[in-house]
Amino acid sequence: MAVVGFDDIGLAMYSEPPLTTVKQPIREIGKLATELIMARVNGERKEPQSHRLKTSLIVRESCGIKVPAHPRPKAKQQRLRSPEIR
Repeated sequence: MAVVGFDDIGLAMYSEPPLTTVKQPIREIGKLATELIMARVNGERKEPQSHRLKTSLIVRESCGIKVPAHPRPKAKQQRLRSPEIR
């Protein structure tokens, strides 16, 4: 069985096996969405449009193939601090 995810969330590479995924250009999607919303707010009326943005396939072991060994990055550890009481 092969499993492929979508969005390349940060935890995908830490799953066992690491999750093959399709990565979207999130920043470009946000920029385009903002431009379209602002155009509508400013009174521009356009016909519905279709936009294609480039995605990329991130191949990891969940698709059934062995990927050359490479060290996984360590998960970021965040130290939680209590608010100072004065």
